[in-house]
Amino acid sequence: MILVRDQESKSKIPSFLEHALCLTIYEAKGLEFDDVILYNFFSDSSIAKEKWNILNNLNIEEESISLEEFTSSITYHDKLIED
Repeated sequence: MILVRDQESKSKIPSFLEHALCLTIYEAKGLEFDDVILYNFFSDSSIAKEKWNILNNLNIEEESISLEEFTSSITYHDKLIED
């Protein structure tokens, strides 16, 4: 699936990618895909390039938890059976 910013960006998709499913952010809302390509997502933005530089200030920290912690955090719901 190819994700683009808006309808105008859809028209910029190269011909070799036209066979792929291409959706805007709005169209893809609520859907899930295993693989997603962001096509010209930032370059097609109306936000000034300088403002994107704020992303350079992000500090990404890796966190991990044990398998035991993970499994204990899962919420299980009983399926309701109606008679």
